[in-house]
Amino acid sequence: MLFDNPLGWYSFIAVGVLVISYLIKPKPLDIKIPSVRFLMHEKGTRQKSTFFQRFITNLLFLLQLLALGALAFATTLPIISMTYDSTGEHTVIVLDVSNSMNTEVSAGQTRLDKAKNIAENNLKGQVSIILAETVPLLVLEDESTSQAKSVLAQLTPKHTSTNIGDAMILAGDLLSAKGDNNKASGRILVISDFVWTDGADPEVMKQVLEARGMVVDFVNIGKAKENVGFVDFKIDTTETTVFLKNYGREKTVSLLLKNEMEGQKTITRTLLEEGIEPITFPTMGGITRLELKDDDALTDDNAVYLSNPKKTKIRILMMTNKPNKFMVNALTALGDTEVTVAEPPIVPDIDSGSEEGEGFDIIIYSEVDHKKILPGTMKEIKQAVEQGTPFIVTFQESLNQIDFDGLLAISPDIVHEGAGVKTVIQNQFTKDVDFGTTEKYYKAKA
Repeated sequence: MLFDNPLGWYSFIAVGVLVISYLIKPKPLDIKIPSVRFLMHEKGTRQKSTFFQRFITNLLFLLQLLALGALAFATTLPIISMTYDSTGEHTVIVLDVSNSMNTEVSAGQTRLDKAKNIAENNLKGQVSIILAETVPLLVLEDESTSQAKSVLAQLTPKHTSTNIGDAMILAGDLLSAKGDNNKASGRILVISDFVWTDGADPEVMKQVLEARGMVVDFVNIGKAKENVGFVDFKIDTTETTVFLKNYGREKTVSLLLKNEMEGQKTITRTLLEEGIEPITFPTMGGITRLELKDDDALTDDNAVYLSNPKKTKIRILMMTNKPNKFMVNALTALGDTEVTVAEPPIVPDIDSGSEEGEGFDIIIYSEVDHKKILPGTMKEIKQAVEQGTPFIVTFQESLNQIDFDGLLAISPDIVHEGAGVKTVIQNQFTKDVDFGTTEKYYKAKA
C-alpha cells in the first residue's frame, strides 16, 4: 500500500488527544448506603448499573476513536494496488485454416480439430475469431462464447495460403478499439502449425503487439510429419516444371504422369532432407495430372493438374481461282494452321459437323469465279457457318453478282471508281500517315 499524502499521518495526533482525554476523566465513586434491608438489593443494582454505564461509555469512546482514526487515515490518501485480469474482457482467436491444418495428428483427428478444441477451452468474455487466410477474414466479432463455439464447429480447412502476420495486425486493431484511451484490453490467441507463406513474420508481429501492451499467446500444434508435396510450378508453351518439396528425411518417391492424349508414365526422384526437387516434362495438350503414388500425412498436396488447349491444327479452306501465294504463306507461317487451297468448281467436303471431326475451322472466299460455284457448294458453306464456322469474304469486282444465300451482313452495290481517303480524326497515330487513294470500292448497305 502506498500513501499519496504522508503529511496526513499528523492527523493521528487528534486520536492521541482523544485517548488522553479519556484516561484523565474522573472515575465515578461508589457510595455505600447503610441500609441492611436494601443492602444486597442496592449493591446488586449499583453493580449492574455501573457495569452497564461503563459499557456504554466504552462503546461511545470506541465509536469516536474509530471515526477519528478513519478520518485521520483518509487524509494520508492511501493507494491500494490490486491485481485485475484484463485479458478476460475480450478474446481474439487467430485461427489457421489453411490446407496444412488438414494433416492428421492422430486417428481421425486433424490439426484443425485439435486447434478448435484448444480455442473452445480458452474462450473468455467477448469473443472475436479471425481466420488466417491469404486475406485475413473476420468471421465473428464481440459475441458470446456459445456463439463462438457454434462458429468454430463449422470451420473446415481451405485450399488457401497462410497469412498469420496480417491476421495478428487485424486482431491488434480490434483490441485497441475495445480498450480505453486506445489501450488494449484483452488477449490474442494464435493457434496454428506456423507453416506461414504470406505476410509478416508472426514472431515479429508478436513483439510489435506486446510492445503496445497486448497479451499475445502462441499455440503451435504443428509437429513434424513425413510429408512430400507440390509447392510451385512454371508453365510455358514447350515445357512445364513443377517443384516437389520434401518436409522430412531424405527419400525416394515415385510419381505418375498422366495425359489424356499422351498416356501415362512413371517418374522416380530422390529428394534431399527439407529439399525442393524440380520435375520438368513437355507441355502437353488436354488435361495432365502429376501425382505421388504413395500417400503421406497430407494428401491434398500430392497431385497437380494442368489444363492446356489440345494441340490440333486449325484447318483453313481457301477458295480461290487466283491463288495468292503471299496470303497462303502468311497463314502457313502461323505454325498451328493447315491451309487447303481449293479452286472451284472442285471443292473438298466442308461439312464441319461430321462425327469424324472432318471439315474446316475457317473458310476464306477470295477471287472466286462465281460462274464456277456449284449450286450445292454455297449451301454447304451456309450449313457450316450456322454451326459456327467463320466465313471470310475478300473484295472482288463480281461480289454483287454472287448469291451468298444471305450469308453476307451487307448488300454490295455497284463498283465505284477511284476516291481519296478522308481522314476524320487527326492524332499522334494518324498525323504522319498517308492513306493514298482507292481505285475501286463498293457502296454497301448493312
